[in-house]
Amino acid sequence: MPFGLRTRPFAAAVAVLSAALAAPGRAPAGLVDLHFDNVTPSGAVAGRYFGNGFNSTPGPYYFTPVGGPEAPNFASPTAVFCVELSQFIAPGTTYTYDVQPIANSGNGALFLKLWGAHYDPAWGNPLFGGSTASAAFQIASWELAYDGPSPLDVAADNFQVDDPMSPAAVLAQSWLDGLAGLPSNTFSAAFPGKQLVLLHNDSAQDLVAMVQGNPVPAPPAAALGLIGAGLLRLRLRRSGQ
Repeated sequence: MPFGLRTRPFAAAVAVLSAALAAPGRAPAGLVDLHFDNVTPSGAVAGRYFGNGFNSTPGPYYFTPVGGPEAPNFASPTAVFCVELSQFIAPGTTYTYDVQPIANSGNGALFLKLWGAHYDPAWGNPLFGGSTASAAFQIASWELAYDGPSPLDVAADNFQVDDPMSPAAVLAQSWLDGLAGLPSNTFSAAFPGKQLVLLHNDSAQDLVAMVQGNPVPAPPAAALGLIGAGLLRLRLRRSGQ
């Protein structure tokens, strides 16, 4: 079965997510070739995004860097989480991704807080068998990708799960409710020397991963309008418009 996101609506949102999360004024994204090794053997999550049904295996997924200028910054393997339900990826396949640093502003700031506060480094082990917490992390990531920065409700709006009272969905909602109150340095304090990046491919699922590198600071106020425009394009891609 295809893994992660599988919706044209998300495609529009991803174009937006790509532009919205990437740091303005930085050099063009580098490239990395990643081989999709395996997915965590977790139970599927079902729901809808932009009215489209999905039934997808939650992350983490595991990729091995096999080439490209950005490959040295990636662990072998690298654990990633999906942020696009409109595309497919298949184990055993190698994909080329644009590596786009996520800026500490807007929706990007919420992704950084989610990872800083709730990502468990034990999930980086490819033998990890999945848990309620990792499924919750994936649900929260989808909610941020489709509905962030607000309102964040896993039972309503563009993204919603079929069973919002499941343990994973309840935990995801509690994490989302607490993000606004977390300090802006949550990620850098938890993972010094690491950077959160969006992995973008026009014809494959977009993913979020943690790699070696310095965190991207919040952009100047003048750049925030560009971020908003980028988020709009991403939402359009995810909605299939």
